Amino acid sequence: MAAIAQQGRSYAALEDNAKAIESYHQLLPIARKIGNREGEIIALAGLSSAYAAQKDHAKAIESYHQMLPIVREIGNREMEIVALAGLGSAYAALKDHTKVIEFEQQILPILREIGDRKLEIATLGRLVLAYAARGNYAKMLANILRLLLILN
Repeated sequence: MAAIAQQGRSYAALEDNAKAIESYHQLLPIARKIGNREGEIIALAGLSSAYAAQKDHAKAIESYHQMLPIVREIGNREMEIVALAGLGSAYAALKDHTKVIEFEQQILPILREIGDRKLEIATLGRLVLAYAARGNYAKMLANILRLLLILN
């Protein structure tokens, strides 16, 4: 299983996303069959990333949605952030700013819990852009103020 995961990572590093997807599609059923949740997460994260690189946002979203309950179940906060941010990015590419806001908002309490100020700033910046795109300038400004408070 580790060899297949490494193969997928290698293809992704070479930007051969089709082969990376192939590798992760081999890994996923094996991980599921033996009940290896971390292996499932690796496969789904790899698939999501490769699909996003191919601009196949619908498949990236599908993979991230499969990944999210697993990372929540096992309490992997870092990968929960990856899944939520990936969903936000994929929906941003599709110009679905309501969904961007939904997923970015879920990231903030986790970032505050783990104390990651840099990612909190980045997340607030994405929220500012999403609210601006929706024409919700009051919430855009509120998030700018939150950003300024963190930066000071």
